[in-house]
Amino acid sequence: MGNIPVTVAEYRLIFQNFAVVKPEGISIVLPVRNVIDVGLLKMVLLRFFRLIHLVRRIREILLIYLKIRQQYMMLFSLILKRRIRTLGRNRQLSVYSVRNVVTSLLKVLLISAQNVGNTSVMNA
Repeated sequence: MGNIPVTVAEYRLIFQNFAVVKPEGISIVLPVRNVIDVGLLKMVLLRFFRLIHLVRRIREILLIYLKIRQQYMMLFSLILKRRIRTLGRNRQLSVYSVRNVVTSLLKVLLISAQNVGNTSVMNA
């Protein structure tokens, strides 16, 4: 079965002529009015199921991104507060201390991104 282009009109024809098909399971397709090409119906259903799978995968990736972003914001605020307190005591703000803040933040981000990536691989 190759990539047969299915137009919007063909989608409408199929879904007008057949009963609702349950996504995510093998369902019985009931013809309502006319009989149409079974190959075309299979192609449309396959594309529909692939679309559902793709949407779920994109959702998982977005959730991973949001987890990393949330950890980044929390860690950034904690590190910044700690560094500002330390700098306030010492009364000096140098390029070296700013570089330390950035490098420690990047290290923590890298570790947290690896942890989130590992848990998502384990969950999949």
